[in-house]
Amino acid sequence: MKRTISTTIALCLIISLTLSSAYAASDRASSALQTVQVLGIINGDENGSLNLSANVTRAQFAKMMIAASSYRDTVSATASSSPFKDVSYTYWAASYIQQAVTAGWLTGYTDGTYKPDNSVKIEEAATAVLKMLGYPSSSFTGSYPEAQLAKYQALGLNDNILETQGSYLTRQDCVYLFYNLMGTLNTGGKYYAVTLGYTVTTSGEVDYTSLVSANLKGPFIAADSSWSASLPFALSSATVYRNGTLSSPSAISAYDVTYYNAGMRSIWVYGNRVTGTYTAASPSNSAPTSVTVAGNTYTIGTAAAACALSNAGSFKIGDIVTLLLGRSGDVAGVISPSQLGSGK
Repeated sequence: MKRTISTTIALCLIISLTLSSAYAASDRASSALQTVQVLGIINGDENGSLNLSANVTRAQFAKMMIAASSYRDTVSATASSSPFKDVSYTYWAASYIQQAVTAGWLTGYTDGTYKPDNSVKIEEAATAVLKMLGYPSSSFTGSYPEAQLAKYQALGLNDNILETQGSYLTRQDCVYLFYNLMGTLNTGGKYYAVTLGYTVTTSGEVDYTSLVSANLKGPFIAADSSWSASLPFALSSATVYRNGTLSSPSAISAYDVTYYNAGMRSIWVYGNRVTGTYTAASPSNSAPTSVTVAGNTYTIGTAAAACALSNAGSFKIGDIVTLLLGRSGDVAGVISPSQLGSGK
């Protein structure tokens, strides 16, 4: 069974009104690379370089596995103890190594070491990914690693990977390995991507819309230059899309609504606003979930906006307000119209 995540990005990236055109405008990466970047499995260095030809270390592979798992949002960047005698708790990947070993996907050596800087061989990576799918070592009757590599190939996890037994895995190989993993059935008969909460078609294609949506962080209001402090990458190195069109960091204006994807070092910016009289709140003014402004009703999308429009907030029914709308047309923030002119 061959499972692929759709290669037609423009048809898959319809998020609200604009994300499809944002991705259609970018031809810098294949759908496989874009997928693993969205998931944060493969990240660039401080200059944005992906270094795809480089070998992958055991430490790096542990972090990739965590990013491709249900632990992706629960493992902290720091560890409280040293998982191996050659992996200090202060080592950058200690927590990822610890979780991957605890989950049973990776193992250390009999001498109590992990050898984090050693390059990963294809048989090690194949065995680890099979374990993520629910195939422990005990499920194979043949010898290691022949039995594991045979299953890895039978499942199509080796699609576009040319490495053979004894070869080291490159970052490009990992792009395909984790890409293939997402569309592979686990031992329970579910596509792996479904176990992470993503939508998959009956043919095994990941719904790219849900994938991108689930990995966007935000909204953030660009009230002043301090908003960019929340970014895990430099604003100057980001790819920026403004209202669905490829743009630049300099095009971000005061009170724009922003979102970012850390893996792709990308920012989506929306400048959609509505100004008018605030006439109603529902279901109540004390805890509104939607508001009516200028005769139209808008869903409130953030706690900050709900607070500002409640009877305990800054804006009262009858006031003239400006709603800052997010990517789905919901209210991400509220300001006074006079603030637009002042830029503060």
